[in-house]
Amino acid sequence: MPEKEYVYKSEHCRYLGLTYSKRQNESLYLMCCGIEKCHPGYFFATADRPGYHFHVVLSGQGTLEVEGNASTVRAGQIFVTKPMERTRYQADMETPWTYCWVTFGGEKAIYYLEQAGLRTGVNIRDCRTNPSNFLELISKLMEKPELQLSSDLWRLGILYQFLGLAVKTGTPDKENHNQEYDPDTYVKHGMEYIRHNFASMKIGDVPRSIGIDRSYFTKLFSKKIGVSPREYLILVRMREGAACCQIQIFPSRRLHCGRDMAVCRHSHGFSNRITSARLLITAGRRGKRAPICAIRTENCSRWMSKKTAL
Repeated sequence: MPEKEYVYKSEHCRYLGLTYSKRQNESLYLMCCGIEKCHPGYFFATADRPGYHFHVVLSGQGTLEVEGNASTVRAGQIFVTKPMERTRYQADMETPWTYCWVTFGGEKAIYYLEQAGLRTGVNIRDCRTNPSNFLELISKLMEKPELQLSSDLWRLGILYQFLGLAVKTGTPDKENHNQEYDPDTYVKHGMEYIRHNFASMKIGDVPRSIGIDRSYFTKLFSKKIGVSPREYLILVRMREGAACCQIQIFPSRRLHCGRDMAVCRHSHGFSNRITSARLLITAGRRGKRAPICAIRTENCSRWMSKKTAL
């Protein structure tokens, strides 16, 4: 099929769209996109159309019929037609809909739709965000109609953003725990985050950086490492603080001035002057591998034996 790409408007400027037949890659590729303000009663029907057609209703309402089953779709909802489905959708006679849409294909297309809550047998869902967020991305898609590599990459990137928004809003459950990654990956990422940000972070920053629920992350982490994320954070602070003590406070096995202790305390995330001084001095005298009183000895041992496995 020859490549073709063009932007066009229909009469009365009711339709603005982009059609694009070149495949940027086989994993995911853009086929077309557009914005349409439908006349009352306007309909489209097909039984063999390729691609996944993702519509976001901006205003009004209409009817979607899939394999003979009809449903009303209103503003703030999404409807999708899938390859080889027998579909028909029609604008309402009283309040015809205006929608934007994007059509795409590729080996990963069905997977992304499933993650967006549009699995087999599901063709309609709520936006769960302002529909204008989808409209903005489609408008950006149509800003780059040129047959150039830079525009190819631009459009593909925006398509991924569009599907990312669809996946992010794909479930009303804020504690959705889809295993998109192995649990060990979540734990390893959490450990790395703590190691690099221990001085200024809060424990809630860790699951937030990963994108999963805090209680779910705590359960995974505790099961894998043997200590909670909070205990692990304290352990890292104490180990690093102990090393600081050995360098700044005990270079010749004698205590320097309080200013050096304050440097260690602030640079390793401790706010309590008396408690942190006691712990840091004790840890510094014993060496950075010494057990810390704030964490059970048996948990420290389990962590030391397991940390190399991640």
